[in-house]
Order: sequence, then C-alpha cells, then structure tokens
Amino acid sequence: RPTLSFYLSVGLVAGAIIALQIGIMRLFSVGSWAHFGSLVVSLAMFGFGLTSAIMCVGKTWFERHWRGTVKIALLLFGPMMVASSLVAQQVPFNAIFLVSDPMQKWRLFANFILYFLPFLCGAFYLGVVFLKAQKTFNRVYFADLAGSGGCGLMFLLAMYVFTPEDLVVAPLALWLVGTVLWFVAVGDRRGVVQSLVAAVLAVGAHFLLPGALGIPKLFVSEYKGVSYARNFPDAQRVYKTTSPFGFMEVYSSSYLHFAPGLSDNAGFNLPKMPSNAYLGLYLDSEGPMGVMKDLPPDEIGYFRYLPMYYPYVLKKDPDVFVVQFGGGISTKVALRSGAKRVTVAEGNPMLLKAFLGDTPLRSFTSDILREKGVEVIDYDGRLYAAGTTARFDVVDLSLADSAGLSSPGGFPIIEKFGYTREAMRNYMRVLKPGGLLSVTLWNKEEPPKSVLKLYATMVAAAKDIDGGAVKGRFFATSTYLSTATVLYKRGDFTPEEIDALRKHSRLMSFDEIYYPGIAYDD
Repeated sequence: RPTLSFYLSVGLVAGAIIALQIGIMRLFSVGSWAHFGSLVVSLAMFGFGLTSAIMCVGKTWFERHWRGTVKIALLLFGPMMVASSLVAQQVPFNAIFLVSDPMQKWRLFANFILYFLPFLCGAFYLGVVFLKAQKTFNRVYFADLAGSGGCGLMFLLAMYVFTPEDLVVAPLALWLVGTVLWFVAVGDRRGVVQSLVAAVLAVGAHFLLPGALGIPKLFVSEYKGVSYARNFPDAQRVYKTTSPFGFMEVYSSSYLHFAPGLSDNAGFNLPKMPSNAYLGLYLDSEGPMGVMKDLPPDEIGYFRYLPMYYPYVLKKDPDVFVVQFGGGISTKVALRSGAKRVTVAEGNPMLLKAFLGDTPLRSFTSDILREKGVEVIDYDGRLYAAGTTARFDVVDLSLADSAGLSSPGGFPIIEKFGYTREAMRNYMRVLKPGGLLSVTLWNKEEPPKSVLKLYATMVAAAKDIDGGAVKGRFFATSTYLSTATVLYKRGDFTPEEIDALRKHSRLMSFDEIYYPGIAYDD
C-alpha cells in the first residue's frame, strides 16, 4: 500500500521535471532566443513518448526489475540536469546563421539531445511507478499533476532568488527531496545516502567546475545586445535583478550613446552635447533600452533634436500619456518640453521597482517617477487606455522595444500587443479633440517592413473611429536606418500646423514620409 512519502516523491519529481522545463526555457531566453526554448516542452514529451514505447515492448522485464530501474533513473536525474546544462553551454549555436552555416544545425541538434537526457531519466521513473501502481493509478496520477502544478508555482518564486544561470538549483532541490522520500518509502537506506552523494556532486559541479575549467554556466550569444556592452573597455554593471518578469542588467560606459533618431544637426547647433548621458538597460540580454540622466539647464535643448519632440512643436503645456515607460526617455522629453502633467504606464513591475526603489537608476534619473506632475500607472498602458475616462493632449508610444529587436525578423519573435489595431484605436480614443498620438518605432530594416506594418495598422485603426476619417490626420517622418515617427491628430492638421511640423523637420534634417497635401512622385 503506497505511503504518504511515496505520493510526495511522485509529486516532487514530477514538479522537478516541470521546473527543469521552465529553467531551460529561461536559459534560451537569456542566452540566445526565447522561441527556441519553447521546444523544450516537446523534448520532455518526447522523453515520455520514447519511455512509453520502450516499456510497452519490455513490460515484463520492467515489472521484474522495477526497483533497480527506478533507482538508476532517480540517481541519474539530478546529476544529469547539471551535466547536460553545463555541456550544452559549451556547444552554443547561433540562430542567425542557422540557414547559412550547416554546423549550426548540428549544434542545435546537440543542444536538444543534451537537454533531452534528464527528461528521459524522469520519464523512466514516472513510467515505472505508473506501471507498478495500477490499482491506485488515480491517486498516483493526482499526485503527479498536483506536484507539477504546485512545484511550477514554487519555481516562479525561485526566479526571484536565482539568476537564470543558477536556476537549475531549484529543480535539483525538488529532485533531491523527492528522491530521498522515495528511498524512505521503499526502505532503502543505502539509496538515501547515494542520493545525498549525487546531490553534493551535482551542486559542486555546477558551482565549482565552471570557475576551475574557465567555462561559462550560461553562454550569451555575441549577437545579443548585452554582449556588446560587456565588451566595452570601461563597461561596468551598475545594477542587476531577477524575477519571473525577466533578468535585468544595467551597464554604464562612455561608449554607450543611446540617442534614438537624434538629428545629426544637434552636434552643429548645440553649444554643449551631453556626455555620459545614458545607461544601457538590458532585459534577458536584449537591448539596450536607454536610461537618460537629468540634464542641466544649459543642455535641455538636446531634447528638441529627438524625434519624440514632434508633438511638442504644436502642443504647449499638454496633458501627456506615456504608454510605456521603458527607460524613461519619452517621460523625460515630455517633462522637459513643458508638459504640465504626465501619466506614465509600465506593465513590468521589475522596471518600476528599479526606478522607484533605492537603486542607481533612481539616483541617475533624479527620481523621475516622483517628479511633480507625474502619475504612475502600474500596469500595461494599452489596458489603461482601453478603460480610462481621462483624455490627453498627447499620447506617446516611443521605442517601447529594445534596439535588439529592430533587426530584420526581430519583431515576429515576440508578439507586441501594444501595436495592434485595437490598441492604436484605444490610444486614439483617449485623445482630446485636436490631440496627438505620436508613435516612434525603430526603423533599422532595409528594406523596411515593421514601419510599413505600423503605417497600415494606424490607418486601419483611424478608420474605426470618428466615422472613418483618415485624410488630413497623419504626418510621418524618419531618419535613415534609425527611427520613424508617425503623428495622428484627432482632427485634421491645419495648414499652419503642417508648416510648423515641416519647418521643424527641415531644421532637424529629418526625412518627410507623408503629410497632408504631399505631392507624390513615383
């Protein structure tokens, strides 16, 4: 008759399998690209499928040797987690060259095989348990599902404690407790000792071997944004934090010049250009998102040369809604351009904690989120726009993505719901009559793709409101291989407003893409 320790063992080992899947997905997210990490789920399922096929063929043998099979599977499961992860990090693959370099396919295949092995061990344990517990299968299966769900939630808490490179410690702990409980349930004292020895070896290998051999616990692709920052001669990591919302790092360097879409004319016309004005913020190694310091009065003119300044050419003392705080540049531009009130939304609580807590970011930005006239909305801006009754003179959605996602093919990797037709429609509806929606997007693709999609989406959204009025309501500019800015007005642009915007474009040497009355020459 199964004991409580038996059921707990099943639940914890099943939970370790779930935790390991999430942990490997996090390794892929930080080290390479998240969409490859999702394949880990199929690897785990393949482990269970292969185990089922083998046990179906050799059912009689497994019924006779079930104790030995379970013992071997359990004692290998934990060490295999660490071994497969460490070895896989020494065989990195580059997704960018997956088509052009045949070796990358073999490297990816090697990664999948290595990560598959621990799931095979866990599958053999559960498979044999299910085979021998046919009379109490419903209870055993309940323990399996309950353990998977409960340990999955526990793993989310572990993500607040362990950085991605050390997340394997969480499934390792679940495995150890589950293994000890199994040997207690079957009365195998030697197995308890063996499992403790295996755990010590696994933990020691994870924390000591990389330093001794000079190998990484987590290899980050040289094509991810943070790799560039780490290679700067004077780069310093000034802040890091981890949570289920991501792994955040902030670097300082004199080589970090994050001036998205900055007019080339700034260097000729400003008496003094800001120096060391930015920190680079990276989420899961993607970035940078620029974090801007508070500029002294003699350098505030710098903001006029950024494309996010366009709405303030027409609007004086506006009420502004910043859809996504990000690194805070849009908020800073609004405040220094005369906005009387700025409502800032940010759906990532880790970012808000970093800028509101006692961190280098708060001091570097002069506590921007606590400035007079700033109201913080601690959830997604598109959701706020969908439900609020407030109305604004300016709605700003500028560079809500990291620069790393601006490369060709980058945006399809991650769905951005803030750019959907429905979201744009909500931004337009919270504008006061004559209000401006300003969207600035990375425009680093040649030929452009994401920007064309933005144009089409905003026009489609505009057709959904105000009786479908579109003509006379858009103004668009760009800077070559940098950014594109689209203005939508809740009402037609007047000739005087068009002249003011065009004059500003000429002063900045920005390229005019569209304005009401533009003469088209094919």
